Amino acid sequence: MWRLSLVRLSLLRLSLLGLPLLALLFPLASCECGGSRSRGSERAAAIEVHDGKGRALRLPAPARRIAALSPSAVEVLYALGCGERIVLRSKAADFPAAVETLPATDGLRLAAEHVVGFRPDLVLLAHHDARGVQALEALKLPVGVFEPRTVAEVFRDIETMGKLCGAPPSRRSALLRPLRARLAALKRRVAAIPRRPSVYVELDGSDPLKPWTLGGGSFLADLLRLAGARNVFAGLKRPYMQVSAEAVVAKRPEVIVLAGGSRRGGAKLRARRGWQQVPAVRDGRVIDSVDPDLLSRPGPRMIDGLAALVEALYPRRGAARP
Repeated sequence: MWRLSLVRLSLLRLSLLGLPLLALLFPLASCECGGSRSRGSERAAAIEVHDGKGRALRLPAPARRIAALSPSAVEVLYALGCGERIVLRSKAADFPAAVETLPATDGLRLAAEHVVGFRPDLVLLAHHDARGVQALEALKLPVGVFEPRTVAEVFRDIETMGKLCGAPPSRRSALLRPLRARLAALKRRVAAIPRRPSVYVELDGSDPLKPWTLGGGSFLADLLRLAGARNVFAGLKRPYMQVSAEAVVAKRPEVIVLAGGSRRGGAKLRARRGWQQVPAVRDGRVIDSVDPDLLSRPGPRMIDGLAALVEALYPRRGAARP
């Protein structure tokens, strides 16, 4: 009993001196070691990255409410396991099917007051609309612009979006590793093909006298390059331009890719005046079977689009020729 009394007396003296008793008796009790400390640090850690335009983007913590105003951003977030954080989507986004239950807006015609009403802590765009971005940032909304022009830039942007939404490194790696492996396999297949065809890509032929086509410096142009095709309009100054029908006929492309979703493309092109002499039309090498979303959306499904393009350009022996 007397020993217990001495201990109590000692503790009382220490407390009167203002010393933290528990810290003295149990010096490790206040140490947040191991997993609990790491998790707390991750929740509190600020995120500092650069968007696809090189603009600095800082968040106090991973985004919880995201306005994903492009179809590609929506697809990337779902693939990263962050789809449940989307509070507003581009009305053009339709994959995966679950997105159709989300509120939608026109990502090409930004209405900042409408977007802010959904209380996002991050806005993702696919093009740099200076006026729209300024309006959003004036309302204290962090904005990331992702407009990749190459497949390599798509991989970079997926990694960045993963950081912004808090997807762990293992999740980002699990998404990107197989995509890179498939890309490498497709490159090997293309490298073994001795001759590359000349290709005309038609994005919109609603005006057959002035169709929209693909120039250089765009994501789709890079897909075409990786597929081993030679874009007949690669020298255009802009990524997308209208050209004359006469210019297309004069280029004499060996293959035509209808990337605007048109079906029965061969018959439609043969009906155009003067197009019967184009080698691609004459030889029936018009590709209209590739889902245009796979070719136009820089996201996880882009490798599916590249694979479909390679298969259509160089069908394996015994396969149907486009």
